[in-house]
This record gives sequence, structure tokens and C-alpha cells, in this order.
Amino acid sequence: MHSHDTKNATFLYNGDFSGDVIIIQESDVIRKPDGLVETHVRAKDLLSLVAQYARLEKITALENASDEEILGLEVPKAGT
Repeated sequence: MHSHDTKNATFLYNGDFSGDVIIIQESDVIRKPDGLVETHVRAKDLLSLVAQYARLEKITALENASDEEILGLEVPKAGT
């Protein structure tokens, strides 16, 4: 399991972002009568987690790129 720390929260997730994300933070948890739980997470912290996902995707694409693609000599094929 991987973790991503922000100023207000820690996110725990699978390396491929499959499955659930566990959010650890100091917050007031509201338990609703229907058994659901409501918690509040700062939007900036969620954006940081999504940026981490995008960052890892871009790193993977760069690592898999050909020499020509890195140098801008070849247009990447659709779907890659």
C-alpha cells in the first residue's frame, strides 16, 4: 500500500489506484441514522491525490516512450 501526505490528511491507496482509498485525518465524523458515515476532506487535499495519480501516469508514459518520442521526432500512436 502506498501513501500520499498532504498538510491535512494522509491517503493510503494501492499502487495502481485500484480498490479503496483510506483517508486519515483529524476530523469530526458524522454518523447518520441510515448507518452511513460523512466526513469532510479539503478539496485541495483531494486535488493533491489526483495530481499524484496524474504524475505517476505521466512518469509511466515517459518511461515507456521510445527515443524518437522523447526527442519529439515521432508522434505517439493513438491509445498510447
